[in-house]
Amino acid sequence: MLFERGGLWRGEIVAQSGVSYSAYGVGAKPKIYKAFDGKDGNWVKTEYENVWKFDKFIEVSDIGSVVFNDGEAYADKKYEFDELNSNYQFRFIGTDYKENQENILYLYCDKGNPRDVFRNIDLSYRKDFGSIIKIPHFAENIYIKNLDLRYGMDIFFPMGAKNVVISYCVCGWQGGHIVGGKRLRYGGGGGCWHSCDNMRYEHCYIYQQFDAGVDPQYHWIEDTPAIINGFVTTDCLFETCEYTFEFFNTQDNLDGNCFSNCYIGYNLCRNGGRGFGDKHTGSAYIKLWQNHENHTKNFVFEKNIFDRAYSRTLILGARETSGGKFSLKYIPKLKGNIYIDRYNKPFAVLNYVDYRYNEDSYKEFEDLGVSKNETYLFTR
Repeated sequence: MLFERGGLWRGEIVAQSGVSYSAYGVGAKPKIYKAFDGKDGNWVKTEYENVWKFDKFIEVSDIGSVVFNDGEAYADKKYEFDELNSNYQFRFIGTDYKENQENILYLYCDKGNPRDVFRNIDLSYRKDFGSIIKIPHFAENIYIKNLDLRYGMDIFFPMGAKNVVISYCVCGWQGGHIVGGKRLRYGGGGGCWHSCDNMRYEHCYIYQQFDAGVDPQYHWIEDTPAIINGFVTTDCLFETCEYTFEFFNTQDNLDGNCFSNCYIGYNLCRNGGRGFGDKHTGSAYIKLWQNHENHTKNFVFEKNIFDRAYSRTLILGARETSGGKFSLKYIPKLKGNIYIDRYNKPFAVLNYVDYRYNEDSYKEFEDLGVSKNETYLFTR
């Protein structure tokens, strides 16, 4: 299935096994936006100072972000009207709030009517489970290439998929949606639930992810091992993701759980933790959650560049059993990566032990067998 270059489609792709999705023609990559057009309707001034109401009823689970002029600016999400007091803040109470739902979008803008102020306005939404590409569970042989995929909750999150490759794509502005109460989360360049076999990201630009750049994770089927095999990410540029690489497996104390034959190599990672998802703490370029087993086999991070994280670069943890003692043997191997950051700033957490960005950490990581032939560059 081919999309014409230079075109824009709003909605989602429902992918099928054995089908490729790509581009034809000349010009910019085809744009697939899981977002409403914020100029396809009127903005009406309310009784609140500088607060405008979008005049269309939007029946969706949530609006995760409001993005102006293709990313030149974006709005911060608020919950109460008295919190709308500066540019650009918005309020949307959707179907996630059950009895309290209003399905009306409010935006603070002191420059005038938003329709006149901005060239374009995109309203990123989630309806039910909000992937921009819906890949069926256990699908096979799906190839996605040369598409510009923006907005929605995430790119895709199938379970048990086999031979899924995404290459030369742009993935941005996913997430910022309600998880529960007033907690915002979601947002990922994609990954898998529970299991996969040969899922690859190649030559992609992944940016402005409220949560993670890529994040194979979790369990889904009780009493069934979660096996994530052959997850590969190479030659990609990551920017402004809260976590760039996030991995965890909550199916503890079950034989067979494993991240196996996973390779993350030759990627450039910049401005980690500095995107629109900076509202929650604990960002890192690599996060392997410390409160789960996270068993791995042949899992390598090699020759990536990690450039100046907002918070830490690494948060790594693995245990022999759930709640049991920590184990270094399950920590992915770090080989030949380049780190760039300020001398002596917080650098890593390894099995709940903190490390600073200095020569002592370099030596200890090598002595522990976690890293090999790494390069540390210090900035002011």
